[in-house]
Parts: sequence; structure tokens; C-alpha cells
Amino acid sequence: MLSDFYYRIIEYFTVYDWPRFLFWARTISALVSLGLIAAMVVIVRKISPYSKPRFAKTGDKAVAPNAMKEPWQQVLKKLGSENPADWNLAVIQADSIVDSILKEMGLVGETMGERMRTLDKGRLSSLDDLWEAHRVRNDIAHSPDRTVSKHRAAQAIGLFEKVLKEMGYLT
Repeated sequence: MLSDFYYRIIEYFTVYDWPRFLFWARTISALVSLGLIAAMVVIVRKISPYSKPRFAKTGDKAVAPNAMKEPWQQVLKKLGSENPADWNLAVIQADSIVDSILKEMGLVGETMGERMRTLDKGRLSSLDDLWEAHRVRNDIAHSPDRTVSKHRAAQAIGLFEKVLKEMGYLT
């Protein structure tokens, strides 16, 4: 009786369809491995210090990146005006939008210039463009009696737009 039991166990393992078993074992382990790799990628992207911010602050409330379209439309409307004072205001508002995003990213500094100094081109490849646009804003802010040309204002707004697109706030 006991020998019959051992005989059945040995027979089971010798006639078992091992290639089929190994196929399914490999398939299941590959699927589990792919799932774990995908989970690791998601976790690394979530905790990465270089990940793009999900929200920006305008005023006192946090807003989703898509909500930047409304303030940006106001900037573009002012730029399209025939009033030179509106062109200045458009540049100042665009600068303010980008500055609020830099603050939300947690960059330290009392001024936008100080916050931009903490960035590097690895984190924001259009950093030079941001500096150029910010210089136009500074020209306006430090010489309020002088207005910039519509062309120069449009260039600055274009640079701000490029930065906002890279940061994921405009599409």
C-alpha cells in the first residue's frame, strides 16, 4: 500500500507535462515583473524632485495647470490692444504668472530673479528665455513712464509662453 503511494507520486512527476507548466510559470512571472517595473516607474516619477508641479498658485488659491489658460488669455488680450500701457501690463502679468509657479515649485528667494538663480538648465531648458523676458519686465517696472514697443512686448510674451509650455502649464 505504501509502495503503491510512492509509485503514484513518482509516476505523476515523470509523466507530468513540464513544458506546459514552465510556459505558464514564465508567462505569469513576466506579467508580474512588468507590473512591478511599471509601479516603480510611477513611484520614481512621483517622488522625483525634478517632476513638474501639478498646481500653480495665483492669488490665494491653488489652481490646476489647465486653469492657467484664463489668466494667459487675459495677457494675450492686453497684448492685442492698441494701447501701449496694456502691452506693459501684459508683460508684467505674464511675469507674475511665471513667478507664482516658481513659488509653488518651492524655489526660495525674495524676488523672482533670486528664484530663477536656483534653477538650472537641467530642470528648465528655456531658462535663458525666461531671463530675457524677465529683463523686459524689469525695464517696464523700473521705468514706468516708458512703454515698450508692441514688438518687444510680443517677444517677451512669446518667451514666457515658451517657458509655460515647457513647464506643462500651457499646451
